Amino acid sequence: MKSQSSFAFIALLLPLLTAAAAAEHNRPAASPASPKVGCIVLTTAAEQQVNVAAADGSSSVQYQPAARVVPGSEVVWTTTARNNCSKPAEKVVIDQPVPEHMVFIADSAVGGGAQITLSVDGKDYAPANALTAHNADGSARAARATDVRSVRWTLTGPIAPQSEFTARFRAVLQ
Repeated sequence: MKSQSSFAFIALLLPLLTAAAAAEHNRPAASPASPKVGCIVLTTAAEQQVNVAAADGSSSVQYQPAARVVPGSEVVWTTTARNNCSKPAEKVVIDQPVPEHMVFIADSAVGGGAQITLSVDGKDYAPANALTAHNADGSARAARATDVRSVRWTLTGPIAPQSEFTARFRAVLQ
């Protein structure tokens, strides 16, 4: 009975986690009548990595929407930044929180063409090897993956008009 309760909890939790992450990052597309809306539209998806075998025996990695996630399952959080404007988007920075009830997997953040930094509080960011956390007594220590609460991608170049940048990190559901 406990496994059914856990599954029901996760079945309810996954859409909430996905919706919360998406709501935080989805912004309406730019329109001429609304100058407050930016050129960059962010979308976030909870996915699972699957290896797909081809008829010739080769295999490829694909990302599919996370349909069933139970404690211990790995989720790939994919954030896409799309430049909907006619000019390149410069100095783009993407912050993606690690969803509640998820544990960041060390060295899993990727995004070609970006400097990746991490945060334990969602405010101060540093490279993984320079990140610090605090013990219960207030003393500082090197941060662990379990301390990471947010990932930041600082793009090293612009996003061309009508183009996308994709960033990912992995986390495990507690």
